Amino acid sequence: KDIIEKASSENDFIKRAVAMVQTHLDDSDYNREAFASDMGLSASSLYNKIREVTGMNVSFFIREIRMKEACRIAKSEPDIRIRNISPPPSRRLSACSLRNISRA
Repeated sequence: KDIIEKASSENDFIKRAVAMVQTHLDDSDYNREAFASDMGLSASSLYNKIREVTGMNVSFFIREIRMKEACRIAKSEPDIRIRNISPPPSRRLSACSLRNISRA
């Protein structure tokens, strides 16, 4: 592949990956294995592809998309309580992650 085809292919992959995670934002149990299955890849192939294209591991990629959505909600609804946009208690956002919302 030439560089333009590769960039286009990677862009399509990332768009599809982001869309897949976004469809599961309410599922606090959505993890690397489910994500890989939904993308039609093995967990290791998904890890390698996400790492190659974004520099992130799969768990961080999923968390980053969730945080961006939380930021979007917090900005569009400034009076909303954080607990209303964070995952259930078993997966609650860390204080460090919550600080990122205020900086976004």
